[in-house]
Amino acid sequence: MSDQEQIEELFGEIALERGLITDGHLEECIAQRATILAEGGSKRLGEVMMQKGLITKEQALQVLKAAHVASGDKPRIGGYELLQVLGKGAMGAVYLARQLSMDRKVALKLLPRRLSRDESFVKRFMREAQTSAKLNHPNIVTAIDVGESNGYHFFAMEYVEGRPLDRVLAKSGPMPDARVVEIALQVVMGLEHAARLAIVHRDIKPANIMVCTDGTVKIADMGLAIVQGASSRSSVTATGVAVGTPYYMAPEQVEGGRDVDFRADIYALGATLYEAATGERPFDGANVPAIMAKRLYEDAPVARKTRREVGPGLSAVITKMMSRSPDERYQDLGVLMEDLRLIGEGRLPKNVPVKGEAVHRGPPVAGKKKRRPRTRSGPRTGNRVMLYVSAGVVAAVLSVVMALSMTPDPAHPAPEKMDPAVWGPHASGPHVGEKIRLLWEEARDYHHALQNNAKPTPADRQRVI
Repeated sequence: MSDQEQIEELFGEIALERGLITDGHLEECIAQRATILAEGGSKRLGEVMMQKGLITKEQALQVLKAAHVASGDKPRIGGYELLQVLGKGAMGAVYLARQLSMDRKVALKLLPRRLSRDESFVKRFMREAQTSAKLNHPNIVTAIDVGESNGYHFFAMEYVEGRPLDRVLAKSGPMPDARVVEIALQVVMGLEHAARLAIVHRDIKPANIMVCTDGTVKIADMGLAIVQGASSRSSVTATGVAVGTPYYMAPEQVEGGRDVDFRADIYALGATLYEAATGERPFDGANVPAIMAKRLYEDAPVARKTRREVGPGLSAVITKMMSRSPDERYQDLGVLMEDLRLIGEGRLPKNVPVKGEAVHRGPPVAGKKKRRPRTRSGPRTGNRVMLYVSAGVVAAVLSVVMALSMTPDPAHPAPEKMDPAVWGPHASGPHVGEKIRLLWEEARDYHHALQNNAKPTPADRQRVI
């Protein structure tokens, strides 16, 4: 008996054991299948049963899977034999599989059957495979095949021997600068290749960076990637919807803007390198909205201040990569690569200022230059004045806050006993607590602008007033 006939026999027995069919049904279906085969046709026993309305497609697939297990065979999808689960996520599971035609190991991503019924998810799944197929680079996981079999949509890709960066960091903790730079350079080379094809990844994070056993680094998971200038977009990535991972996504992604380019990947890579170098995420919070709000309104922390072992050059590069405005980040991946290579050689980056460090880019200067004393009108005095002004602004706003908190709001009169539902920090509606929060945010931003010697615009002043 061939392997296929053994599966067919087991299929009938299991369907009978589960009470899906009777003995008479089984004999009738076996006889009908034999007639079809004798006439040169081809049909499985389960297909005959479905045609007769005895079992559903879902039941047939469950029985077929059980038949393969009972026969000692591994389950198969298309031309792939599933060996073991590598990981599971919202968009499906990834299996280690064997491609039967080539007798090689691959990573096989399967879209769950529940999502296969949703056309938008199927389109997104297929787009991931098609986008990946456009890329051919040693630092990007290679696409192999895409298709559908027995109700499953599958996407086969290169199997990488190694671990994702998030697992590496969870086990080893923060990395030395040299290793961070080594990983960063390989990711940037992959991103540069994608950018040349107008492809933006949009989900760079430690979990999507594979560290191979031979030291090679590969970008994985193009599930959120877009091709700039594409004529159509899935509803999954419509304008106004934030797409990405909150801990790493760029501010322009948080806002759900349409104009997202490779600089968003630079930001996400900067957040990833910050975590690799310090062992901490740059932004954290009690929930997703809090994390996303921080990314919009607060500058990224400085890696060297978080962990002193981080070199000044690498810290400066990460800070530039994580600038809130895309225009203040690196505008060319080649320039970023140049700075990373300089750091890897033990030198300071060329395209970003390194503050607070003695920097000599030329030959050493003979002798010591006498320091010129500061005058009262020098920068230090100016900074002090600016801080006094900003402190005055904050004090003025706080006085308004106190007045608001003590003045009854006609729309929301204060009850005799303060009701947490109205006065609590999580209440909704135009209550005093909300006004206080908004005023404080304005004061904080105004204070930061003065601290950084950035002259506020008339619009800034009007908002605070």
